[in-house]
Amino acid sequence: MYYFAYGSNMFTYRLEKRVGRVEVIDIFKLPRYTLRFNKVSIDGSLKANIEKNDKDNVFGVLFKINPSRKVELDKAEGLGKGYIIIEIEIERLDTNEKIKAFTYVADKIDNSNANKPYDWYVELILLGAQEHKLPKEYIYKIKAISTKKDLNLFRNESTKQIVRESKRIRKDLLHSFDLVSNLNKPKKFEIVLKSHALNNRKILIEKSDKDFTFQTDSVIPKGVQRHKELQVSEQKLLLNENGKKTDFFIEGKHFLLNNIAYDFDNELKLLSGKINSFGNASAEDFSEKYLRLIIPINKKLKIVNDYQCRSFIVDYREKMGLVILEINKKAFHFFELNYGGKDYLVIDCVEKYSLSEFQNCCQTILFTYAFLSGDYHSDEGYYLGFEEPLMEIPKYILYHTFSDSQYNLNSAFTTNAYYGIDLENIKRDEKGFIDEETRKEQFKDLMFFSSSIFSNICQISIDHEKIFRSLLLLIFNQASTLEIKIPIQFVALEALTGVIVTKGNSELKPIPDNKGANSLITKLKTEVENFLKENKIEINELTLPLYKRLENLNAPTNIDKLSKPFINVGYTISAEEKKIIKLRDTFLHGSTKTFGNLDEDFKGLFYISLKLHFLICVLLLKKAGFEGRIINYPKLYEYITENYIDEEVLRKI
Repeated sequence: MYYFAYGSNMFTYRLEKRVGRVEVIDIFKLPRYTLRFNKVSIDGSLKANIEKNDKDNVFGVLFKINPSRKVELDKAEGLGKGYIIIEIEIERLDTNEKIKAFTYVADKIDNSNANKPYDWYVELILLGAQEHKLPKEYIYKIKAISTKKDLNLFRNESTKQIVRESKRIRKDLLHSFDLVSNLNKPKKFEIVLKSHALNNRKILIEKSDKDFTFQTDSVIPKGVQRHKELQVSEQKLLLNENGKKTDFFIEGKHFLLNNIAYDFDNELKLLSGKINSFGNASAEDFSEKYLRLIIPINKKLKIVNDYQCRSFIVDYREKMGLVILEINKKAFHFFELNYGGKDYLVIDCVEKYSLSEFQNCCQTILFTYAFLSGDYHSDEGYYLGFEEPLMEIPKYILYHTFSDSQYNLNSAFTTNAYYGIDLENIKRDEKGFIDEETRKEQFKDLMFFSSSIFSNICQISIDHEKIFRSLLLLIFNQASTLEIKIPIQFVALEALTGVIVTKGNSELKPIPDNKGANSLITKLKTEVENFLKENKIEINELTLPLYKRLENLNAPTNIDKLSKPFINVGYTISAEEKKIIKLRDTFLHGSTKTFGNLDEDFKGLFYISLKLHFLICVLLLKKAGFEGRIINYPKLYEYITENYIDEEVLRKI
């Protein structure tokens, strides 16, 4: 349906707030009409109108709107309450192509010159004229219109809000969630799998808590039942609906048969199980598309409170909490949304990308968020593929089951200036408020987490597998017992060291002079060989390690190696932290450290684990370029470890 706008509806976002997405056709002119401001409005001002005039033209914008939304436009324009609809024939400016469209004209006129349009109203018309590049002379004509101030603050602010929103990043998610909702509905299909026991069998697919379930059947074959006829791991199950081909399918490796019962009366095997992945497109179909991941979550994100983010528009409503990231030179949007009363995490790649690369980037975003905020959101997700950059109507959908979510982990970062502080004992003024100097001190060096540093953590995780593995260990190791957790933390520390220390460790060698050290090693080897010969000890696989140890005689110690990355990132480790690092060999060689009794063992090991967690966070954050305050868990939990340290809970690094 074609609509010709000549007034404030020329401003596309204002029109779309009323009728949803529209298609801009072009700028057109309406010959032998003139633009007037004489339509009587119920708000006490005048609005735009068109009247016949053989010597003039009206310029405007032709939109294609959804016919089902015209009722809403009629209501917004006041059809029957000052405007009527007429059909007109307009001309495209560059080709003179003629098109018929509808528009609104006034039936309540005021030509007394005693009234004027509001300034905000004419401003909206100007914005639309400039947006679509109407002829300059015509824009000057609009600018010359005499206006009046509107004393109604609500109308003024509403107009400003529309202008602000029009400049925001927009997300149209209605069709995305409609597609997800449709996929989740129970479906009855017929399996297409030629020359297979499941071919032409009916199957019921239903959404369960964290996956899809299926029920189907097959004919009982003769002989011993080993169920080999049901194997589908290397095949693809195509799905028809009521005898008609659909785009839906299931990869055999995701079709998990876990229960077989028998209906002997009908000679059938009754089959049921789970489906880990299900959709209407393969990875190849998603190639070079604009991609979106939607993850249902059970706990709200901390984006607005802790992260550098901006406001954005979701289905024409302004929200706060869009984090813009750059990974692999691609732009990603990371945000939270409530739809139908349920919370979702959404990641968009707003540039064309392959599904596999997008999945890798999404994984690092989720890991990075878990590292910083303490919640790993996973369980399941829906990948959507779009042909157009606005990402409004998805063409493809693919459901995947993920690993379990992990909540309430030790996070690295917070903007809560009073985190871990006893507010009962904090200094206050005579009115009971926190003392101003105390407040300033608490907020010093505390700021929202930078989206560029977030991007950097994601990027180094993708560029270096060891950093990715360190993040993974840091997240999934937190539920381990201390005896298991600490060795794994040392593994993560060594992995980070391997990435951060890219040059040799010559300055850490006991003998700085390589020539002198090699000379000594050669002499010692000769002495060992002579000793073995004199004592008639055979050189074999048991004695060969002696030579290897001699060759590494001048190598830096593991303690020195693990200290080096902190120097490289500009962090000075304390004497206490060096003591912790020195325990590396103890824990990685299968032993542990004891402190006298079980209670003291727990306190001591807990303290070591907290220190290691802090040191790993330091390396990850400093490697990404972070400067600021992070959570110091050894200080936070000193009441448990009884190892009291003179540091802040939010420690600057």
